[in-house]
Amino acid sequence: MRRSVLIALLLGLFVGVANLSAKDSQPKYKNAEVKYFTNGDAVGLSQHLVNMFCDSLRAQLLKDKVAAQVVDEGAAVPEADAADSIVVEGKFTEFKKAGRTMASPGKMGWDINLYRKSDHSLITNVTGSDSTMPGWTEDQLAKGMAIRVSYLIKKALK
Repeated sequence: MRRSVLIALLLGLFVGVANLSAKDSQPKYKNAEVKYFTNGDAVGLSQHLVNMFCDSLRAQLLKDKVAAQVVDEGAAVPEADAADSIVVEGKFTEFKKAGRTMASPGKMGWDINLYRKSDHSLITNVTGSDSTMPGWTEDQLAKGMAIRVSYLIKKALK
């Protein structure tokens, strides 16, 4: 009798843990529309870097399960899903190119607004900056910053 109670208790514990992890793995929103970021005053990022960043951010938002589907700027979202969809809109506020040594890292800053797609009401604002590493290519920089920004977006939406 004790053994069957213990087995039932352990089984219940495993099912409970499985349900908690499954709940956490669900995307927060159905859709996310990522608009192309713009350069702020005196920020001269190349269009290639901006495009790579936005593409990397779309992929990272999916990977981080911020949204079940990430669509391009201006893509149609079904009316029924609009209330459960967000728009990611931002600009780069700062860019300082890294030097050739670890003593002179670069810096990249951003200002991002997250809106509800249905009524364009502001959900939250994410601002920040991060250091860039010397010797990074534009592709590496774009991907590294997209990972960081996606993490901050997910954190802000919790």
